Amino acid sequence: MNSEAKAAYDRAYYAAHREEKAAYLAAYRAAHREEAAACYAAYYGAHGEERAAYNAAYRAAHPDMLRAHCAKRRALKKGASVGDVTAEALAEKRGEYGGICPYCNRPIVKGHFDHVVPLSGGGSHTRDNLAWVCAECNLKKNNKSLLEYMRSTI
Repeated sequence: MNSEAKAAYDRAYYAAHREEKAAYLAAYRAAHREEAAACYAAYYGAHGEERAAYNAAYRAAHPDMLRAHCAKRRALKKGASVGDVTAEALAEKRGEYGGICPYCNRPIVKGHFDHVVPLSGGGSHTRDNLAWVCAECNLKKNNKSLLEYMRSTI
């Protein structure tokens, strides 16, 4: 059997036995959980500095990807609806006001993405509910609505 025929056979076989294989792997992982944890701990113990350097480089090269992932995770934990927030959407939001905080009208030195209607207040994690604001305003606003925050700053 040539390599192309073997590859086609393998694809067909695994497609036909997908659920069976998934069940086997789930049972195996459950039975060997401690062994896997020890293996991961040993690997990260031996390669901790290397992994930390890799992770730091990735975070520096992809800040919007990380922000999108973390914000989506928080929204899902709160039970909020999650929409069209991508790294590209975040980059676009970041440039929306030309580097000026829409809350205090000062230049943004360090910025945060704010949920205009907070997740804790029933807001959604969608592009329309996000604003790029200065860190100071976002931290002061906390989980207040925009109206509550504006009233408290007057």
